[in-house]
Amino acid sequence: MRPTPIALMLLLIAGTAGGQEPALESERYSETVQVELLTVPFYAVDANEDPVFDLEARELELWVDGRRVEVAAFDRYGAPVAPQRVEGSGAAAERLLPPTTRRHVLMLFDLAFSTPRGVLNSRQAAEKLLAQLPDTDWIYLLTYHSQRGFEQKLGPVPADGAGRARVLELVGELRPNIERLRLRADLPTIPEGSGKNAQVLDNVYDAYIESHAVEQTQYATEARAQADALQVFATFVRQLHGPKLLLYFSQGLDSGIYNEGVQFRDRHAPVRGYYEPALQALAQSGAMPLFVNTDLLTDAGIDESTQFQIEGDANAYVNSISRGESTLQQMAEVSGGKVLAHVNTEVLADRVVDWTSAYYELGYYPSSPGAAEAVEVRVKRPGVSVWTPKGGPGRRPFEELTVQERRFLITDLVFRGPQGEARRTLLEPRFLRLEGEFAANITAGQRKLRFEPVWPRETLAKSLELYSVVIEVTPGAPQPRLLKLDRFFHAPVRSGPTLTAEAPAGSSIVWGVVGVEAATGSLYVRRIHLQPEAEPATLPASTTSPPRASPPNSGR
Repeated sequence: MRPTPIALMLLLIAGTAGGQEPALESERYSETVQVELLTVPFYAVDANEDPVFDLEARELELWVDGRRVEVAAFDRYGAPVAPQRVEGSGAAAERLLPPTTRRHVLMLFDLAFSTPRGVLNSRQAAEKLLAQLPDTDWIYLLTYHSQRGFEQKLGPVPADGAGRARVLELVGELRPNIERLRLRADLPTIPEGSGKNAQVLDNVYDAYIESHAVEQTQYATEARAQADALQVFATFVRQLHGPKLLLYFSQGLDSGIYNEGVQFRDRHAPVRGYYEPALQALAQSGAMPLFVNTDLLTDAGIDESTQFQIEGDANAYVNSISRGESTLQQMAEVSGGKVLAHVNTEVLADRVVDWTSAYYELGYYPSSPGAAEAVEVRVKRPGVSVWTPKGGPGRRPFEELTVQERRFLITDLVFRGPQGEARRTLLEPRFLRLEGEFAANITAGQRKLRFEPVWPRETLAKSLELYSVVIEVTPGAPQPRLLKLDRFFHAPVRSGPTLTAEAPAGSSIVWGVVGVEAATGSLYVRRIHLQPEAEPATLPASTTSPPRASPPNSGR
């Protein structure tokens, strides 16, 4: 059984914490966030797709929502001058990012929708690429499997000798998804018959049509599940700071099912509508997506020395072929990424390094804080082009977040506290301590927990989005475990509702109760930490008194 999106959230959150327990020693609350400099990352290449390391600020223009804005900061992380290229030597070490830049390199292998040969070739390309990454990179290894779902195999680990060896070991263990769902295939020609033979052939044809439609339906269902997991993953990527490179190894989805859906009795809508929100979320995460295809699905003969990259509007391919290349191109267009397809894995690895070595950042102050903005970087130097995320990293109010983004935010808030990274998603996070009475008792090896919140008077009779999250963080366990995540709506009237939860008596847990007033962005938070065989205790307040909401009938 594949992990649910909620379980995936906790695995990703815990992965960035390096397996450590959540921060439980202090909680600081803040009501406003200062307007901050927004960063626009980009890579630069020349007409030959070789990296360009010596761009200067005067050669660049920054346009936001169709208007030119002043560049407030310019950082160049590539080599100070273009190094000498040695013919046939591949990527030289001096072309890589310097030690002062720590990239997040996320290697995502799509095992469900890749061909067996594609998976094996992707392994080879990844192994060659790992040998060329600088030691200062952080590496993440992730997979998607039709039965096991989205898995974070490793990361973040530094790309030094030990880290690279561990990644290579796990990459070498990747196997094709033997239960994988096949790409759509045309039906074979069934000859005409007469008499009884015609009836038999008709029955065979009907049975084949039926089984084919079932296979397509299963394919579409799996694609929707992958799209959901991809959106959770995009929410996780958004929280990472610094340069982010996403390498998505896949042969793509069937273009017919992606764009037209399943045309049979139980008609399924095109899965494109499920993927595009996730791809748009990737665009806004600040990551540079690179879709890597190592097994071209084409009837034409392939010369090992020929580079393939689909150009132009991918929609032109939709009605003529049912291949994965066109969907990869469509996914790249929505996410702001690029497609790199080649059957020579060494060339693939070199191209990835070339496209992503010359890294730059521009900074600007937004005219108004909040929503993501369409950003364009223009280069005055002839022959030079840049690659930048399609969306901006702007913050959004809570009411504009998707359900999955809200759950990720709340889970991170309970696991890490109000100073966790997910809070950066919000425009103006306003955290207030939620008062109330807590009690617990142990029955048959289970802790019975109870919390009765005392809601501040400004929330009375208003609709709040209420969350109750229980996370097991027992030391020595390989991963924290999400025991409970409930979400419902409630209009407080003085006290209540009384919230309950259960947890094993011998475990260390964090129980978080969060009430959200979406219209104002106010989050009322209470986190309770229980150690094994210890008296129940709430988390200590910070050394500076946090703002507290006034309870009902307090006279304030």
